[in-house]
Amino acid sequence: MKYYELLSMLYDFEYKLAVMYEIFSKNYANDNEACALFSKMCTEEVNHSDAVKYLMRTVKGNAPGEVSVDADLGQMEAVIGKVDDTIKSELPIPVDEAVRFALFLENNSLELLYKTASAQVDPKFVRLVEYLNSGSTEHQAKIERLARKRGLLPEEAA
Repeated sequence: MKYYELLSMLYDFEYKLAVMYEIFSKNYANDNEACALFSKMCTEEVNHSDAVKYLMRTVKGNAPGEVSVDADLGQMEAVIGKVDDTIKSELPIPVDEAVRFALFLENNSLELLYKTASAQVDPKFVRLVEYLNSGSTEHQAKIERLARKRGLLPEEAA
C-alpha cells in the first residue's frame, strides 16, 4: 500500500467518525449526557482528521512509495463501511446501541492504529498515530463511563 493511501484511509476514518458523532449528538438532543458526549467527540474527531490532513499535505509528492503495513486493511475498510452505513441510515439507532457502537469503534480504532503504527515509515506518522491514539483512549474511557452508567457494561471491580 502506498503511504499516502494509508494516510487517506486514516483521514477517511477520522472524518467519518466526526460526521457520525455529529449525527448522534443531533439525534439524541433530548438526552443531555449523550448529546454532550457525542458533540465533544465530534469536535475531537474533526481535530484528528485535521491532523491527518496536515500530514497528508506535508508528504504529498514527497511520500515514501510502497510501505509495509502490519494491519488488517480489510478489517479497517469493514469498520469504515459500518460507519458509512450508520451515517446513511434514515432511521436513528437507539441511544444505547449508539453508545455500544461508539465503544466498539473506539476499541477497534485503538487496535488498528497500533497495528498501523508498526509500519514505522516516518517519525511524523508515528507521532500522528500517538496523537490519534491518545484521543481514542480518552474517547474509549468516556464512552465506557456512559455505558456503565446506563448498565450497558458491568461496573468496574473496585
